[in-house]
Amino acid sequence: MTFLVSVGFSTGASIPARYLRLDDPVAGRLDVGLLAPAGLTTDLSVDSNGQQRVMEFAIDRGSTQGAGALVEYSTGTLSLTLRDDQGDLDPANIAEPIPGVSMRLSKVWNGTVWPLFSGTIDSWLPSLIGPDQAVVQITASDALATIGGYVRGDDAPAGAGDISGSRIGRILDAVGWPTGQRDIDAGTATLAATTLGGNALDQLRATARAEIGDLWANPAGIITFRDRLGLYNTSTSTTVQATLGSDRAAGELPYVSLGMSYDRSTVVNVVRAGRDGGIVYEAGDDVSRSRYGDKALEQTDLPLADDTQVVAWADYVRARGSVPRLRFTQVVLDVLADEEAFYPQVLGRDLGHRVAVVRRPPGVTADSRQVYIRGIRHSFQAPRQWQTTWELGQAFTSTPFILDDPARGALDSGNVLAF
Repeated sequence: MTFLVSVGFSTGASIPARYLRLDDPVAGRLDVGLLAPAGLTTDLSVDSNGQQRVMEFAIDRGSTQGAGALVEYSTGTLSLTLRDDQGDLDPANIAEPIPGVSMRLSKVWNGTVWPLFSGTIDSWLPSLIGPDQAVVQITASDALATIGGYVRGDDAPAGAGDISGSRIGRILDAVGWPTGQRDIDAGTATLAATTLGGNALDQLRATARAEIGDLWANPAGIITFRDRLGLYNTSTSTTVQATLGSDRAAGELPYVSLGMSYDRSTVVNVVRAGRDGGIVYEAGDDVSRSRYGDKALEQTDLPLADDTQVVAWADYVRARGSVPRLRFTQVVLDVLADEEAFYPQVLGRDLGHRVAVVRRPPGVTADSRQVYIRGIRHSFQAPRQWQTTWELGQAFTSTPFILDDPARGALDSGNVLAF
């Protein structure tokens, strides 16, 4: 079981040479240290005895699936335990501050390095788990947390007429996020001017919410933005990437357990929406309200450029969630039950990817559903225990009607009107 762990130390564990680091009271002194090369990291994958250091880890990249079509991805977190029997990872032997340093965890499989998590270290604690066995316990947060640390004052208003993808880029530019660490869709929503004041992550999420798009940090640390048509245009979202079920002869991959929900938690039949300080518009579904009672959503600070878009936003969100449905909420996979089948899936899937899940309860016709992956959790314990949990959200099964699209913009083609 081969994992790679790299940490952005300036000096490296137990290495006496010191590099110049800006804003550090010691390592930042001129004529004392050397200029560090770009992207310097220290490989902590194995100890001096050649033993793999990774003993256990838990990765959590979840989401909040709200009413209608709204999904907000959480900051990803890592909890990692590394073997440290020689003590070279003890803070007493590392001549620099550790919290806030970058780190990456990857899995090597079939000759390829697959990133599992990239982010910054929040905590690094040494611990004894036996007379002669020491570990360090590490927690880290992904790139969304890093961006969430930027809080800016107001600039002069700018960017009136930005499309949502351009606004995402404007916000990332303002905090100096590298252009090579972005994967940004163009977007469709037109936005009002912004002062770029406040928390940068809040601004990114407000933009994604106005678009009804998706924003997350992928395992390689790339900030990813999918506009609301991304689920219709991206091949991994339009084509089933794996089918999970009990029929191995049909190519289905077995799952350990399937979580389901059948309640009103994601129902919305009244949407009140508006621009910041503007008119509030209401979209309601009278049939749904009469049958299920009022389930309201209010969003009155949308950064949209005009009220026409606000009305369309409210209608779209209301239409996507006015009826309660039996939902598949999560599926648990035992990765080592079939490594050849599961590794390409658990290492290759990301948020927004489409999979199919089949359940076959007694006395019920096989219930097969297509879903999006809306959260990913990995849990590993040495030597060979690994479970992956995918949070699930209902996949769109209709094709949208999109103006100016040569195929989906054709009249009388059966496509559903999209916002």
